[in-house]
Amino acid sequence: MTLNVPPSEHRSAVTSELLDEITAWKPHERIGAFRAWLRGSLSLVHLHVLTILESEGPVSMKRLAEALDVSVASATGIVDRMAERGLVERRSLDTDRGSSW
Repeated sequence: MTLNVPPSEHRSAVTSELLDEITAWKPHERIGAFRAWLRGSLSLVHLHVLTILESEGPVSMKRLAEALDVSVASATGIVDRMAERGLVERRSLDTDRGSSW
């Protein structure tokens, strides 16, 4: 199984949209938006995962767990939540034994 970030076109579009929106806000609007954003959004762990994937490309769950210094079970939970939000994609490899991801 490998993890991958969504296509770069998607990331670029989301990044541009986010930057356009943020720069249009007044400072007091940004404060409220950041509070709301941080409540249900990216954590530092999520940013770390995305950075690892962007730097190394697709990685196995075991490799990701090692890079994050967590158990494979913890890495799986992190990735599952990120996948639900469309931040990463899980792909099965032909070498995976019985994996349904």
